[in-house]
Amino acid sequence: MMSFRSYTLTGLLLAACASGWIVARTALARSYEATSGSSISGNASAGDADQDLVPAPMPDWFKFQSNDTVNGWINTLDNKSITGHAWDLWGAITTLTDQQHNGQKVPVYETWWSAEEALAPPAALAAAARQGRRVLQLHAPKQFDRLKPDLFAARPPVSLFSIAKYNDSIKKRIDEHKYNDGKELARINAAWGNTKPIAERKLVDFDNDAVMLKPVYRFIPGENTWTKRMLVVPPDLNLDAKSLSLQDAGQPIPAFPLSDFYSIKLSKDDAAFLGPRAKEGDYVILVAMHVSSREIDNWTWQTFWWSFDKPEVPDASKVHVKAPFDHYQVAVGYSFMTAPDNPQSLTVTCFNPYLEAGFDPSAFVYTTGQTGIQSNCMSCHRTAAWPGPDQLYAANGVIDPSNPTIFAGKTKTDFLWGIADRVAAPPGPPSP
Repeated sequence: MMSFRSYTLTGLLLAACASGWIVARTALARSYEATSGSSISGNASAGDADQDLVPAPMPDWFKFQSNDTVNGWINTLDNKSITGHAWDLWGAITTLTDQQHNGQKVPVYETWWSAEEALAPPAALAAAARQGRRVLQLHAPKQFDRLKPDLFAARPPVSLFSIAKYNDSIKKRIDEHKYNDGKELARINAAWGNTKPIAERKLVDFDNDAVMLKPVYRFIPGENTWTKRMLVVPPDLNLDAKSLSLQDAGQPIPAFPLSDFYSIKLSKDDAAFLGPRAKEGDYVILVAMHVSSREIDNWTWQTFWWSFDKPEVPDASKVHVKAPFDHYQVAVGYSFMTAPDNPQSLTVTCFNPYLEAGFDPSAFVYTTGQTGIQSNCMSCHRTAAWPGPDQLYAANGVIDPSNPTIFAGKTKTDFLWGIADRVAAPPGPPSP
């Protein structure tokens, strides 16, 4: 596991370099016409609705760990086991399935439910079923909804898209308890009355095998939102990326083949969905992903991002982490504090340079004076509660589930921002 200092420096470097000007079909690339139309091994080509896409389980080799086992790692500061487990999770969700989309095998996580599917309101379920399922369901990251207008204007995420994904375990619990129904959530919230302790006002816990994700894709060609550039060379140009020597304003531009990323080639329908800047044959590349499992009450938190240099994957996990997914770095956050039982110890830092690095203190109301590069996924998701439109973020530190400033009048959603953000409260008073 990275130290705070090395993690922060790596995040800043990536923020300045890797996630910036990601360019694929620049003037150089656009001067060529696509000849083969094919995509590389390991990449998906998105197209029409995936009527037969079935949520895949984790591969047989992966084993969810018990609450006692994971808490044992945390309490003994066993970072080797924690990081090894993070890589095993990554290897499991990126394992290619036998399911195909436009002739390409898709990884496990691509078959899972999007938040839109899992939390579709009851009235929309029939229409959603008729439309079928799609691999490509992208939108601007929800985190950016909470940026100040001037900060958002300075870094508009016009080419950064994400989509929350839930495995079947989460979807079944949502269906079982009607957590997609605003009327039901309003009934639950009203039933607490004035006597139920705030700490106990929560939805039924999800199961030990629940996993939620936030894959983040970059549309290429991209926008100039950072200070550096890189070139991603599409396969149909038949160019050796490593042999290219390019400069911009006297600065070298690193080049990488598309095969170093997991990517999705845009169909005509996909391009139309993404807007006028997108063209059929362009790509979205996977640049980052938050991954969380409910193997402990506070969930495990690991975040991955594409890195110039391949990270050192533990020997025990190498057999499961296949290219191109071995080009992604990891950080972990399995506790609020470095000494789990000591709130006076150092806070754990676990952020993604493609998502939280640009957040200034205005994004974190419950923990003042902190920025995105000081944040911890666990602390932020601990504040998730319904109704959620006015619910705000915390950067790091212990979040007390009985804190009335954060949770008064609300129901905690077991760390799922999807329920808090996406399920609308019904008009009028709740039913008893």
